[in-house]
Amino acid sequence: MEEFEKNMNEELNEEIKEETLTEAADSEETEEYVKIEVDSVTEETEDGEVIELLDIDEKPKKSVFKEILDWVYSIAMALAVVLVLHIFVFVMVNVSGSSMYPTLVDGDRLIASRMYFEPENGDIVVVEPYLSEGTVKGKVMFGRTLYIKRIIATEGQTIDIKNHKVYIDGKEINEEYISDSVRTIAGTTRLPLTVPEDHVFVMGDNREHSLDSRDGSVGIIRHQQIVGKAVFRLYPFSSFGVTK
Repeated sequence: MEEFEKNMNEELNEEIKEETLTEAADSEETEEYVKIEVDSVTEETEDGEVIELLDIDEKPKKSVFKEILDWVYSIAMALAVVLVLHIFVFVMVNVSGSSMYPTLVDGDRLIASRMYFEPENGDIVVVEPYLSEGTVKGKVMFGRTLYIKRIIATEGQTIDIKNHKVYIDGKEINEEYISDSVRTIAGTTRLPLTVPEDHVFVMGDNREHSLDSRDGSVGIIRHQQIVGKAVFRLYPFSSFGVTK
């Protein structure tokens, strides 16, 4: 009996010892794990002092000068994009005067497309009537005189004005865009006139108050003088939409 109890005590002591060793091993692994984590963000000096390192996600602050350069670069890029769009894609037009009344009125704001298009009868176009021969189309419009008119005849068509009516190739055209009371009067340009290649004949819808191709000082317009085709009215909001 005594020998049996002795054996039981020895087995119990052995189990307790194994559990203690296991707990100690787990404790060492935990300490090592914590130590590894701590070492990843701290560093021990030669004097034994532990100092905190810079967090790897922390980014160095930009200097004021660098911030200013970034802003200047962003503004310059934005202006360059606007300039390219202005030269090659579209131009904003502010209507001044009454030469296109009643279709357009003083103060209207339009978008004129500068993308390539084939001029057609009835198109409303922005033109530069005094653009000299050989001048590069697409240069910036600052300081230039621009007119907004309607294309009445294109290359190869013969235009004439008789009895206050407009004739194209001998046939009177229906002009719904002008007021009934408006009379179309010929100017100093000799008519009838066959429009040459790469040219158009333009007039304002307010015929009695428009300087256009009927006047010899303007004459027929070369395609190179067409700045863009008016496609959209932005203002006034009551007339917001496509121009016709």
